[in-house]
Amino acid sequence: MDKSKQGNLFYSRAGQDPIFRKQKRKGLPIKRVTVKNTYYSLRKIIKDFKIPCVKNTSGKQIVHVYCRSVVQLDNIPLIMKELLKYGLIEEIGMPMEYSYKFMNLKLFLKPVDNESSKKLIRVFQNFWCKYHYNVTDIQSPHVARRTITEKSTSLKNTTPTDYVSMIIILVTIVSIILTAALSRN
Repeated sequence: MDKSKQGNLFYSRAGQDPIFRKQKRKGLPIKRVTVKNTYYSLRKIIKDFKIPCVKNTSGKQIVHVYCRSVVQLDNIPLIMKELLKYGLIEEIGMPMEYSYKFMNLKLFLKPVDNESSKKLIRVFQNFWCKYHYNVTDIQSPHVARRTITEKSTSLKNTTPTDYVSMIIILVTIVSIILTAALSRN
């Protein structure tokens, strides 16, 4: 048998210090380690540039950047450092705490203005790693809650005939589903 492997006994590179391991142990999951390193690198860069890091960001033309591959994860700290150096980002939305379950990283970049938003899009569009990105407007959670509340209060203004028509529609749908289920048997 090979001298470097004898049962559960493994020797270090120097060949002197024995290391005991389980035989079924797999290697470290490279992607999880990369996500962890990227997360902490980004947090350090954000802290160095004194940019606010929040859990949820809102505003106009928020750029969502999805980092899925190991290559993308390795390069995003370098890109973010350059973008922050030029002052294109006002606020960054990302998870506030690292979790070992992370397999990818999703960033929400709030640009300073419309011009910086276009520059952010160009950076991720032309980068060789092919980052998946999306640009959307995100309402503040407080505004979203108000609109949901307004919609729910609009049901209070319905007339009794509207309730009757809703009940008739529901009964019709249930009867169609039951008929279809019974016809299969």
